Amino acid sequence: MRARCLTNSVVDLPTPYLAPGGIYRIGAEDDKRLSPGAEYVVYGLLFFPQHEYLLVRTHNIEDITYYPLWLPMPLFEITDNRVSSSWRLCPDMSTSVMVAPSAFIHRSDFYDRLIGGYMDDYAAEQKEWLRIKAFIDAEDRERRL
Repeated sequence: MRARCLTNSVVDLPTPYLAPGGIYRIGAEDDKRLSPGAEYVVYGLLFFPQHEYLLVRTHNIEDITYYPLWLPMPLFEITDNRVSSSWRLCPDMSTSVMVAPSAFIHRSDFYDRLIGGYMDDYAAEQKEWLRIKAFIDAEDRERRL
């Protein structure tokens, strides 16, 4: 799956994205991690009742170890809706639905550990992320031929 950034301005995002529990605070202007017009590989989807997110790598693209970020879907348009064969549907989330590689679904702390949310070693998560990224990126390259 691929998505093109429509805007990096978060001012006009719907309220759920700007609420205290959202990823942006009220008064935020632009997300400098995004480049309008740029196309990004999507590594997962997350749906809540009033807001949706795409899992994308936005900056430090040349650094293959850099982790992906959950960003609001309204900032993007889907340009290729073919999902990765590695994606799975999370069957037991009470208020949301996630479609992503199984590591994100079967280990509730995988993403937090990947982004360094824990003080202990996260080498296993980093290694798994690189495996996931390589697989999805290879699928993406094959589709673009």
